[in-house]
Amino acid sequence: LDAYRRGEAIAEVPVLRLLAASEGDLLERAETLVGQLAGVEGITIEVIREAALVGGGWLRGAEVPTAVLAVELVGVSADELAVRLRTGPVRMFTRIHHDRVLVDLRSVLAEEDSAVVQALTAAAAVRAG
Repeated sequence: LDAYRRGEAIAEVPVLRLLAASEGDLLERAETLVGQLAGVEGITIEVIREAALVGGGWLRGAEVPTAVLAVELVGVSADELAVRLRTGPVRMFTRIHHDRVLVDLRSVLAEEDSAVVQALTAAAAVRAG
């Protein structure tokens, strides 16, 4: 409440920062992440514009534009990739749509982008055994 009183709520409350991010900023971050992951063997990523559902209560069903990374890993199902991301050294929760793992940047703070790169790189490095 003090952050609201001081006018610093967006800067100090993570969920408000996520909600306040512009679609342009999210798309720019997505393209940067694609570039950082370009050298990871077997990964293909497409940036997709989507709408993210936000909240419940009085915001139930409200949508905001977002940028999503649609990730595929050669020879690995979307289900298996999602498991690797949930259980790897850098854990990340995703969703699956049309046999691709989706990373919604509306749910990732900008300062966590390096963790997205680490998680996807680690998941791609796992060899079937």
